[in-house]
Amino acid sequence: MSLTTTLRLSIAATVQAVMGVAPVTGKLTVAPEYAWSDGSGPDQADLLYSATLSIETGSPLVLNLSDGSLTDPLRRPVVFTRVRLVAIFPYGDAALPIRVGGAATHPWIAPFADAADPAGTIVRVEWEGALLLLAPDAAGYPVVAGVSDQLAIATDPAATAQGTADLILIGTSA
Repeated sequence: MSLTTTLRLSIAATVQAVMGVAPVTGKLTVAPEYAWSDGSGPDQADLLYSATLSIETGSPLVLNLSDGSLTDPLRRPVVFTRVRLVAIFPYGDAALPIRVGGAATHPWIAPFADAADPAGTIVRVEWEGALLLLAPDAAGYPVVAGVSDQLAIATDPAATAQGTADLILIGTSA
């Protein structure tokens, strides 16, 4: 199997105002591109997990990143040792934010907290918003089997309807 990945982001903004008697325009254009070839070194990845998640109210959905329970689009087990990309896009009927991180046991701390407070950091992702984390370097976001390998995703405590989110993880097996 071979995996190649390209991520293109594009942000274009224009602000206009009248200053004195003349209109003034300011523009911002940013378009970074990230590319990973197949492998496990810097700027490389060999694993892909992608799913549409149904997140029930009342208890988090907990994904184990290192036990092979996740599968790639070809239905093969995915066992991450490092993650290069985390992308989460919540949508659906809940119309409330989701919470990412803070698993009760073996929380995946690399992108969300530090070892001094492993379960303490939870990222709030607004409904119809996005969370995008990139770590293209050699270290990536480490996953340590049985120690720091569980990603929790939960609905907002005020939610009365289940949440839905698309999740994409790209990383390495070594």
